[in-house]
Amino acid sequence: MDFLNDTYDIQTTSPPRVWEDKFPLVASTLFSMEVVTNTISAFGCVGNIFIMIIVSHWDKLTSGGACMFSLALADFLSVFYDAFIDSLPKLIGYGLVSANSPICAISTMISWVTSYSSFYITVLFSLDKCIAVVFPFKYKQYAKPKLIVFATLLIYFCETVYALPVLFVVRLHEVADFCYPVSFKYISRSYYVDFKPRLTTVLNGFVPVCLVLILTTITIIKIRRSSANVKSERSRTSVSRRDNEITRQMIVVGIFFGFFNMIASLCIRFLFRRRIRSLKDQAKYQFVQGVISICIALINSANFYLYMIFGKTFRANFVSFVKRQKEDFLAKDTRTNHAMTERNKNAEEKN
Repeated sequence: MDFLNDTYDIQTTSPPRVWEDKFPLVASTLFSMEVVTNTISAFGCVGNIFIMIIVSHWDKLTSGGACMFSLALADFLSVFYDAFIDSLPKLIGYGLVSANSPICAISTMISWVTSYSSFYITVLFSLDKCIAVVFPFKYKQYAKPKLIVFATLLIYFCETVYALPVLFVVRLHEVADFCYPVSFKYISRSYYVDFKPRLTTVLNGFVPVCLVLILTTITIIKIRRSSANVKSERSRTSVSRRDNEITRQMIVVGIFFGFFNMIASLCIRFLFRRRIRSLKDQAKYQFVQGVISICIALINSANFYLYMIFGKTFRANFVSFVKRQKEDFLAKDTRTNHAMTERNKNAEEKN
C-alpha cells in the first residue's frame, strides 16, 4: 500500500503516537469500511430473520427447510456479533471487545466459531440439495430435520474445539489496544503463528469452498441430465424452468461464497503471520482486518437477497408472507376500530 510510506517504532520511549494520526488516509478509509460493514450486516440481520420466519413451518418442516433455517441462524449470529457487538461500538468511540484481555480472547473465539460454522453449514446446505437431486427417493426416506440439527450442532462443536487455542493466545495488545496473539505460554508460537494460519486457510477456506463447488457441479450435472431425459415437451418446459431456477441459485451462491471466502482466508493468513512492531504494521493490520470484516459480512448477509433475485419460489413465499401480515394487520385494525365503536355506542346508550 503506497499510502503506508513511513514507520514508527511503538516499542520505544518516544512520545506516544497513534497510527490514525500517522496515516490519516488509512484511518478515514477504515472508518468508511466499518460503516459499510455495519450497513451490510444490518441488512443481513433483517434478511436472515425473514428467511427463518418464512421456512419455520414446524409442523411440516422438511430437511431442506431445516438447512435453510440453520444457515440463516448461523449467518445471523455471525453478522449480529461482528457488527453490533464488535464493530458498531468502535464507531461511537467505545471498544467493547477491547475492554480487557479476557473479553478480548472470548470475543475473538466467538467471532471465529460463528463465522467458520456458517461456512460449513453452507456446505451442509449444498450437500442437502445435492442429495435431494441425485438420490431423490432415499432423500425423502432418510432426510429428516433432526439429522440437520445434529449435523449443525456437530459443526459448532468442532469449530469450538478448533478455536480453543484462541483463549490461551489472544490478548489485548498493550500498545496497539486491540486483540492480538501475544501470549504463548501454553500454545507455542510456531504452532499458532506458522502452522495454524496454513491449517485455517485450508480447513476453513479451501475445503468449504471446494466442497460447495463440487456439490454444486454434481447437482447441476444431474439436473441437466434429468431435463434431457424428459420426453414430453410440456413437461420439459416445466422441468427446465424449475431446474434453471435451482441451477442459477446454486451457481450464484457457490461463486459468491467461494470468492469472498478465499479473500478472507488469505487475509487471515496474512494477519496470523504479521507482527506489530511499528505504526505502519498496526495500520496494515487494521486495514486487512477491515477487508476481512467486509468479506465475512457479505458472505453471511447475501443469501436472502440472492434467494429473492434468483429464487422464484422463495420470492413467491416471501410476497405471500408479506401479504398475510398486511391482511392480518388490517383485520386486527378493523376489529380494534369495531370494538372501539361498540364501546362508544354502549357508553352513549348508558348516558
